Amino acid sequence: MDLLNLYIKTNIKTTKLIDITVYCRLKRAEGTQYWFTFINAYNPYEYLLVIKKYKNYLKESETNKKISHFGKLENIISSLVKHELELYTPIDKELVYLIGVGLNHEIPTEKLLEYKVNHYHKGYNLDGCPVCKGSWVTQHAIPLSCKHRVCIDCIFGIIKNNGTSCPICRKPFII
Repeated sequence: MDLLNLYIKTNIKTTKLIDITVYCRLKRAEGTQYWFTFINAYNPYEYLLVIKKYKNYLKESETNKKISHFGKLENIISSLVKHELELYTPIDKELVYLIGVGLNHEIPTEKLLEYKVNHYHKGYNLDGCPVCKGSWVTQHAIPLSCKHRVCIDCIFGIIKNNGTSCPICRKPFII
């Protein structure tokens, strides 16, 4: 269980998804906010996730997405919040959000969680080294400045052969 999942589990005091609102704001720009609320859909097996995006405290957009509510409440909420924050965060940025869980539209002011958006798991680089295909379970991952990861053996092999760039995107990592 990750930190966001644990935080949500300990801060929700209800079993109803429609009573919960998750508030997220950038740590360094509090006017940039995302509000996640849930409403009943026409189909009893689905809910709507309503995502409101604010920029400089003004509502910039509102999106509705149909979601399934089959599963543990904390798993549903944390996976949806993570997914949406990763969609809105540029890959080359590491932004820190403050996240709070409110009940019945009450905005939390205490017990906020610092959450750093992690793009490392996106795409093919999830299971192992993209060069040797070794599993991250047995290999030590070295993060490059471009956010790709290569195992320690492959990075030494690249450097030994006078390589200076990422084997995936070719962005230089040695200048």
